Amino acid sequence: MQCARTVFRHGNRLLVTATLLGTRRGMGQGDAMRPDGVQTWESAACDCHAPGYQARSAPVLPAMAAPRVLLLLLLMTLTFSSAKARIQCNKHKEDIDAVSGSWVLLPCQFNWTGVVPEVQRAVWQKDSMVVHNTDPQQQKHQDRMYADRTSVAANWFEKKDPSLNLTGLTVNDTGIYECRVNTDRPQSFDTCATIKLTVTDAAGAVFGPTILLFIGLALGTFFS
Repeated sequence: MQCARTVFRHGNRLLVTATLLGTRRGMGQGDAMRPDGVQTWESAACDCHAPGYQARSAPVLPAMAAPRVLLLLLLMTLTFSSAKARIQCNKHKEDIDAVSGSWVLLPCQFNWTGVVPEVQRAVWQKDSMVVHNTDPQQQKHQDRMYADRTSVAANWFEKKDPSLNLTGLTVNDTGIYECRVNTDRPQSFDTCATIKLTVTDAAGAVFGPTILLFIGLALGTFFS
């Protein structure tokens, strides 16, 4: 009767099974493993030494295959997670008026989905000038007119809020400010806020209305 023997490797041992008419038989009582790795057994139903006997060796993964498979699965998982990770901004726009000598908070918020990126930066710019960069190594490119006048919360990424605190305002601070958030590993980038700041000289803001008031009172007295 035709049967087949399949050889499997388990560590340094060879495990042998016999298949009879589509039914697999494992090592059982009475079966033996010879030193040369060949299994012998007694079976009236299947003579594995009979003509027509077929031997099949099961494929055995190399010793380094398992770690490589695990590494591949890890890379696939990270790639899939990175593909989903991205910044979501509502493109906030706002006009803000302030007076010189005071301070102002320029708002900027965003949402983040996916794994936390290894590198996180929030950059505020006015025209081509760098107003503030949360990356200490990049902050050296800050324009000198903003030195020691800007700050962003240390946990801005956790709070999803890199709003800029700008102090010591002058009329020269008037302009359009953009808040840009970018990340690396995974990579993502977006402009999350555009703020138009108008700074008025404090003296003009105080004395202008006062002069107009006195002129109005004088005219009222003259025509009364």
